[in-house]
Amino acid sequence: GTFFLGDGSASPKRTVLLRRGLRLAGHRDGDEWRTIIRGGGEGSCGPTEIESGPLQVVNEADDHPTVLEDLWLREWTAEAVCIEAVRGFVLRRCRLSHPVNTTKEGAIRFVHALWTTGAKARGDFDVEGNLVELGGYDGPPADDEQFLGVFFSNHDTVRVVDNVITGIDEAIEIIGNRVDRTARGEGPPAQGPAEVIVTGNRIDVTQQPGERWPSTFAILIAGNRGADAVRIEDNHLTVRGKGYAFGLSGERLRIAGNTVRFERFEGSDPAGVMTIGFGPLAGLPMGSSLHDSVFEDNVFEGAVREVGIVFRPGRGDEANTSHGNRFALGDSLAKLGAAATLVLPATVHDNVFTGDTGTVLDESPPGANRY
Repeated sequence: GTFFLGDGSASPKRTVLLRRGLRLAGHRDGDEWRTIIRGGGEGSCGPTEIESGPLQVVNEADDHPTVLEDLWLREWTAEAVCIEAVRGFVLRRCRLSHPVNTTKEGAIRFVHALWTTGAKARGDFDVEGNLVELGGYDGPPADDEQFLGVFFSNHDTVRVVDNVITGIDEAIEIIGNRVDRTARGEGPPAQGPAEVIVTGNRIDVTQQPGERWPSTFAILIAGNRGADAVRIEDNHLTVRGKGYAFGLSGERLRIAGNTVRFERFEGSDPAGVMTIGFGPLAGLPMGSSLHDSVFEDNVFEGAVREVGIVFRPGRGDEANTSHGNRFALGDSLAKLGAAATLVLPATVHDNVFTGDTGTVLDESPPGANRY
């Protein structure tokens, strides 16, 4: 059946607080979701007090994970699921659709279907086999939209696999996981084995969000600490609008076997393929560089107007010192027709680029990089 948590008109919006590790399992008949959670959004999510939709996870009491399966969440405000404290989380075979913009006057319009943040958001984070349909707003578009945001959380292995995602901004954002937040009074980062796995997802984004939030990437994975490996493999992306396919930083990334199709939107091609390195966000590091990583067997189609791969220069402690990376570019990157296929600042060194490098803008000393 349908569980109605209010829309602010017919009845007040409500938010269900999940204070114990438990499993909520709906019912599906093939491609038909029979258990629907509709509306909701009374509470606030995290220290930024973004409005929270139907479900908010605040489990500090036990070690059991929170598991959501075979549910359809629709017409939720700002966040479908907000996680502030958890000992492991699973979202499996769910459908998330019909998001609602914020109702707060003058607020930035954040829409994150699944949002996890803070040092108390711990344990494995597993998101698999979901159908996510964003966009379609009644009124102005969201300023910042994504299926999931792992936003300076404290998880162990983060696994995002075999999801189908459409929207108007970003699809997957995993930034600052296990960053040390002790100075903020939130406790030390988690220890022990960890990976970031983003594989087999089908993403279709038309990147035209509102104007009050910077940059847009179909997949943004940056500044994650302590991960033994980061795998971004075998994803299929279609990208339109003003942004990029990837935004990356960190260590030991493997970006392989992805297929990206760039399509023209409103008379303009997307800006580029990939940005590497970022400045801080909300006073926390996103990672200025990429180290000891592999880029290979990726296929690109269509056209971009500005750059293929750009290493953001940065300044001082945030300078981009990317090194030890191996880029096997193949022949499809240069065929996108960007004004520059590679852009390297002076501080980037000891990287190897093979394949068709097209037009290179390199400010590093002669011989600092090989291509």
